[in-house]
Amino acid sequence: ERAPTWGKPSIPLRAVATAVLRMASNPEVFIEPAQEILGVDINIISGIEEATYTAKGALLGLPRVASGIVVDVGGQSTEVCCVDGDGHSWAVSMPLGVVGLTERFFHTDPPTEAALILARDHIREVLRKEVPSDLTGPLVAAAGTATTLGRIHGGLKKWNRHMVHGLCMSQVDVAHWLNLMLERTSLQRVEEFKIDPR
Repeated sequence: ERAPTWGKPSIPLRAVATAVLRMASNPEVFIEPAQEILGVDINIISGIEEATYTAKGALLGLPRVASGIVVDVGGQSTEVCCVDGDGHSWAVSMPLGVVGLTERFFHTDPPTEAALILARDHIREVLRKEVPSDLTGPLVAAAGTATTLGRIHGGLKKWNRHMVHGLCMSQVDVAHWLNLMLERTSLQRVEEFKIDPR
């Protein structure tokens, strides 16, 4: 059954699919019914396109940040896009998603120190191969992991885009939250920090 019409959007609607459907052997099983529901075509975009679109969205509305290094940690991939002040960009997509990494390295809850070391070393090796070491600019994190962390760091009980978009955190802040999370099971994180269990 077709979804109700929401009215004509003021700009053209484009639906895209990312890493999960790039990896799927039969993406049409999802795409065909989803297109029927949405009423628009769904295109599977490349990792580079994903990185570029994410960077544009992440920098939108940040008046003090016209350029930067945008990192999008997803479920099956992580994209990095470096945008300069003239709007030129360099981008890469890597198989470093949180779901894939969890399935590969973490078999206890919370993870063991040995598993953390293996995962960290793997991530560093991929980053060393794929991301130039001379990228400069502020680091802007996008997607669910970053925005959830921003909500928690900002002391917000509920998601608030205006409070999280543009929130600044130091490396010390991030390390603090990482250590707190690693001391807890996934259920404890959900209960204590109101993290969506998905």
